[in-house]
Amino acid sequence: DAREAVFRFQQEAADRGARVLLESRAPAGDGWFATPGVLQVDAFEVATDHEVFGPMAQVAVVRDIDDAIVQANATEFGLAASVFARSEDSVRRAMAGLRAGCINVNCGTAGASGKLPFGGLGRSGNLRPAGAAMIDACALPVASMVESGDAATIPPGMTAPERV
Repeated sequence: DAREAVFRFQQEAADRGARVLLESRAPAGDGWFATPGVLQVDAFEVATDHEVFGPMAQVAVVRDIDDAIVQANATEFGLAASVFARSEDSVRRAMAGLRAGCINVNCGTAGASGKLPFGGLGRSGNLRPAGAAMIDACALPVASMVESGDAATIPPGMTAPERV
């Protein structure tokens, strides 16, 4: 089940060298809840990156913004990313370098706005637009022109036979 998958992920990460900063556990009582867990990893790697549908976070310490971009892109998913920075240069570099469908600056990734286009660039996405871009994907634009009056305009360079 989903809760066991969280605990399995936590154990496998610890076996690979992750430090368990906060252990996810099954709380006492009925239900299928899991308490939040936090793992510190030395570096993110595509080979060990899995979506865990439960309260589990992984963190890594990075040297600088370039290392942060490399670490954030070490995923097959790419749904959303956040960059927390004071430097406008760091923000610009992150916005240009991060591979994610939604990139937030100085705020978390939860609660994406439906007013904006949204969709992942990797396995988290469904290769279809969502949010504000969805309307264009669901509509078929049709262009038309209407000429009113007795005389229709004839484009330059064209002739028309005498009207009946």
